[in-house]
Amino acid sequence: MITFKFYEDNDFYTLEQFILNSYNYDVPAWGLSRHEFCRALHPDFKHAHKAWTESMGVFLEDGNIISAVISEGCYDGDAFFLFDSKARGEDVNLLKRMIKFAITHLYAIESDDIQRTLHLYVPNWHTTLKDLVLTMGFTKEDYEETSMHIDIKEQPFEVKLPEGYHFNTTPVPAFYLSNTHRHAFGYGLPHAEQGSTAFSKLRTMKHYDPSLEVVVLDPEDRPVAFGIGWVDETMPYAELEPLAVVWWERRKGFGKAVIYELCNRIKAKYPHVSSMTGGDQPFYKAIGFYPKSKTPRYQFQMKIYKSWDERSKNEQYRF
Repeated sequence: MITFKFYEDNDFYTLEQFILNSYNYDVPAWGLSRHEFCRALHPDFKHAHKAWTESMGVFLEDGNIISAVISEGCYDGDAFFLFDSKARGEDVNLLKRMIKFAITHLYAIESDDIQRTLHLYVPNWHTTLKDLVLTMGFTKEDYEETSMHIDIKEQPFEVKLPEGYHFNTTPVPAFYLSNTHRHAFGYGLPHAEQGSTAFSKLRTMKHYDPSLEVVVLDPEDRPVAFGIGWVDETMPYAELEPLAVVWWERRKGFGKAVIYELCNRIKAKYPHVSSMTGGDQPFYKAIGFYPKSKTPRYQFQMKIYKSWDERSKNEQYRF
């Protein structure tokens, strides 16, 4: 018998093992770096401390978790499905229950306070799920999430920094990372105040490796760029999350230098790793990244009026 419960924090690494297993048959949209980055950073950074435990769910068989419905934990209407095996994803009855939970618990509320929207990421291998959501009111979006990779070969990348700039040789304070991230992506309150707390928690994650946290310091030892690499010995490739360069040091080669330095360190520590992921902005393509796979996204929308709204009487709420 398959039962349901809301996600609990002690489920985290059980789900992470599902993710690691999925690299054997997929280029997962919900990969290792996304899993650890979102859980560590978003609660403080996005002020969403209860999103995981109060809006995400897992399904169990004989007391063991077999699947999960999760999101990035920001109430943005995104949803991802995880399974204990690829074969489990073919259980149509389980999929229907997971879809219903996603629709009813992970939707985003649009600005009109009426429209509900869910974006479900469906990997290409999962044709059973794709066919099912199309019968349940979903539509395929034009958007697809692209997984960009750069090959890591035996020959190390040449890494260049402008004169006077250097990589950190000892761990830097967490606020160096949050400051750089803030200056790179341009945000203030409320996110800025909790940035260092969030990055401190990122450093507590199981797969955080201090040697794969590359920070560039300027001639006065102030941080201007950084990137973090994520990898497990069972993964065929590594992942980059995040990469940040402060706005006043753009177009000087710091992003490229951080990426190439990370690739060299990863290859030295994990010789089997063949590539590393990155973003899909033009910068990445310009320095050697290429699209390895794309994950389609399917959208579900529904108007939910207040119970006292006259329009609500004419709506047939299917769930």
